[in-house]
Amino acid sequence: MKIIGVGDIMLGTNYPSNALLPPNDGKDILTPVKDVISRGDVSFGNLEGVVLTGNGPAKYCSNPKYCYTFKMPDHYVNYIKEAGFNLLSVANNHVQDFGSVGTANTQKILKQSGIPHAGLEVCPYTTFVKNGLTYGFAAFAPNPGTVSINDYNKAKK
Repeated sequence: MKIIGVGDIMLGTNYPSNALLPPNDGKDILTPVKDVISRGDVSFGNLEGVVLTGNGPAKYCSNPKYCYTFKMPDHYVNYIKEAGFNLLSVANNHVQDFGSVGTANTQKILKQSGIPHAGLEVCPYTTFVKNGLTYGFAAFAPNPGTVSINDYNKAKK
């Protein structure tokens, strides 16, 4: 069994403009790491931001030079999956960048793609079977809507 983990995954943002997306619509951005990521029985990372092609209420940034608002187009989940990621944390400081609209769409798209995820108060953990083994995964962050990194009793549950 091989478990591979990485940090933040943010392939580009379509907010406030599609001009902020990577070349070739992001299709090639994970190519350099695909050989490594795809070797894991379980390969996970932190999905830094939401998956949302449409509109949602963007968080307020008093100074966009230091405050970022991230949302990836829905189909970018396919690039993440094609690279070999099969588990994602959604517990981070950008999961509420587009409020409940962005969070709900992210969960819907991940579920449709078959990628288990965890870290929100509404989905604090996930379990899944891979190669005959049952895995459990929980994720935590110090941000609204996520499972609190400081709530030890909830973590024990």
